[in-house]
Parts: sequence; C-alpha cells; structure tokens
Amino acid sequence: MALIECSKCGGKISDSAKICPHCGHNFIDEATRKENAKEFGKLSESEQKALRGEYDSLNPGLSMAEKKVKKRKKMLLVFAVISWVLMMPAVVLLMVAQFRIDDIERLVFARLMLADLFIIFLLAIDLVVYYSLRHGQKKINKIWLRELKRFKVWLNNDKQMTYSIFFLTDKEKEIFNSFTEDI
Repeated sequence: MALIECSKCGGKISDSAKICPHCGHNFIDEATRKENAKEFGKLSESEQKALRGEYDSLNPGLSMAEKKVKKRKKMLLVFAVISWVLMMPAVVLLMVAQFRIDDIERLVFARLMLADLFIIFLLAIDLVVYYSLRHGQKKINKIWLRELKRFKVWLNNDKQMTYSIFFLTDKEKEIFNSFTEDI
C-alpha cells in the first residue's frame, strides 16, 4: 500500500482508495471516463467545429483570443511590408537626387550618407514598433493559452473527451501548465 496524491486537492491518500477523504473526488468515475474518452483531435472537422461552436456560445473568450492573435499577426506582416515598400523608393530617390555640389566624390558621399541615415532611421522605427507589437503579442498568447486550457477542461469535464495539445516552445507549455484547472 503506497500513498499517492489526489489529482484534485493534492492530499495524500492510499493508492487503493476509491474516493478522496479530503475532497470527495471519485477515482472510479475518473478511470471510467478515461477509458471511454474520445480524442478531440481524432474527430472529423465538422464535429470539432460543432464542439468549438458550442463552447464559444458558452464562453466567447477562445474565439475572441483567436481573432486577436490573427489580427496581431496580420498587423505585424502589414507593418513590415509597408515599411520596406516605403524605404526602397526613398533610398532610390536619395541616390538619384540632384545636389549642387561640384566635386563628384563629395556628391556621391553626400548621397550615400543621406541614404544610410534614412535607412537607419526607418530601421529604428521598424524595431521600436516591432518590439511593441511583439510585447502585445505575448499578452495575447497568454490569453489564448488560458482560453485553450479552459476549452480542454470543458472538453474533459462536460464532454468526456481528451485533447492532446502540441506546443511550439517549452515556454508555451510552461505557461499552459501554470493555469489551474479551476480557471
């Protein structure tokens, strides 16, 4: 007979116990539920959409978080494209602009200096905006991971389904696991 931790309250209980004496959690129901549970990822796309729709009608946070993530990614892409589209013609104009300088070497040097300064200025603006958008993206990712955790708990508790989530980074997994099941 060994002591294990209750998955709900964390109290020490016997491994042969069917119900936690601390919180009343029923381990028999949990074992039965795990045996009968379907995997969300193995459902057809239409069934997954139906479940997401049902969850969204109860908790609109996940769809809102997904929309914010998509909007933020689109903003980053649009900003990057616009900044480069604006930068290239400006550099070309600076290179062909007419200066009233008699010495050809000084003329070339002046054009190159202006072009370099302009590029540095645009890159500095680009970096500032990029990092501010990225900081906002981190906040939105946290919101999205919290909503994903809620969705997983809802599937497990209400629909008796499991949901295997694959994370791109260990940091995402760490943030996801930091949320408790009673969120």
